[in-house]
Amino acid sequence: MSWEIRLITLFLFFNQNVEEKRQYLCGRLSNNSSPDLTDTEVMVIFLWGIMQKRTDIKRI
Repeated sequence: MSWEIRLITLFLFFNQNVEEKRQYLCGRLSNNSSPDLTDTEVMVIFLWGIMQKRTDIKRI
C-alpha cells in the first residue's frame, strides 16, 4: 500500500471514528475562529509522524 493511501486511510479513520466523539472528550483550547489547519488535520499529522518513527515534535 502506498504512503498516500495509508495517510488518507488514517485521516478517514480518524475523522469518522474520533472526530464525532471529540466534542464529548475534550473542548477546543483555542478561540481562533479560522485556523489554518483543523484539529483533525493536526492530530493526523502528529500520528503520521509517530508512524514514520519520528520521535520528537520538531522532527514531526
